[in-house]
This record gives sequence, C-alpha cells and structure tokens, in this order.
Amino acid sequence: MFSKINVYAVVRAHFRTLKNTSQSRASKAQVAQFLLLPLIFAVVLAYLRVNVPSVSVGALLAAAAVFGGLLFNLLVIMFDVADREPPGDLSGRVWRAFLIELNANVSFSVLTTLFMTALLVVLAVVGADNGLAIRLVSFAFWFVSGLFALTLLMIVKRVNVVFTSQLKERG
Repeated sequence: MFSKINVYAVVRAHFRTLKNTSQSRASKAQVAQFLLLPLIFAVVLAYLRVNVPSVSVGALLAAAAVFGGLLFNLLVIMFDVADREPPGDLSGRVWRAFLIELNANVSFSVLTTLFMTALLVVLAVVGADNGLAIRLVSFAFWFVSGLFALTLLMIVKRVNVVFTSQLKERG
C-alpha cells in the first residue's frame, strides 16, 4: 500500500550523488559534511533558542511552495534536455549519468520542500503555548532547511554546467 509513496529510493539516489568523481560510490566525508553542516546549523540555533517565529510561518510556507514549484518545473525541463544529444565533449554515458544525478538532487530538494511545508504546518497548528514542541519542530525545520540550502547549491552548480554546455554546443 505504501509502495506508491515510499520516497526512500529518492533519498538514497540523492546521497549516492555525494561522491568524488573518481569513485563510484558515495563519499563518507561528503555525506558527513552534507549532514553535519545542517545539524550544526540547527544545533546552534536551538542553543540560541531561535525558533521559527509564528509571524513568519506564512511567508516561509509561501517560499517553500514557490521553491517546490520551481524545482518541479526544473524536473520537467530536464526531460527536454535529456532527449538532446550530449555536448560534444561528453560521452552519452557520462551525460546520462550526470542527468540522472541532477534528477536525484532536484527530486530530493522537492522532498525537502514538502518536509519544510509539513513542519511549518505543524508549527502553525501547535501555536505558541507548547514551548517544547515549538523548539523540536523548529530544530527539525532548521535542519531540513540546511539540507535544502546545500542541495540547492548543488543543483545551481549542476544546472549551470548543463545550460553552459548546451549553449556552447549551439555556438
């Protein structure tokens, strides 16, 4: 029943992209960096007792929805790019692997926007009365936001490579 909504494969595919180009599997150092930076970010904010302000929940929900929509559109654009011939300096196999990894990163970032949205909805429902719940959900939100930011940086870099290579091909 839950196989239709199981996103484990998306998460696994994303983490497999965290590798050195010379390796065929995920780099433990890069995975640790990818998880530790958002964790440190969330821990510092929790230590400083920085919670998501209740007045900001609506704006953050809107931002997460916009990012989710834009990233979903990027997935659609990638289908068009995948049908094209690889740039002259790349083999078809390397180009296809690159697009598969980019798809994994974009899909993971769409998931993080969904999680961010869910956490913000929980914050809106919990209200200001439950301090512990607000701190826990804020911590989770800061962590997921950090994951999202790092993944978005990866996507920006990779999309830049894709479009730059396509533009060079067109002369």
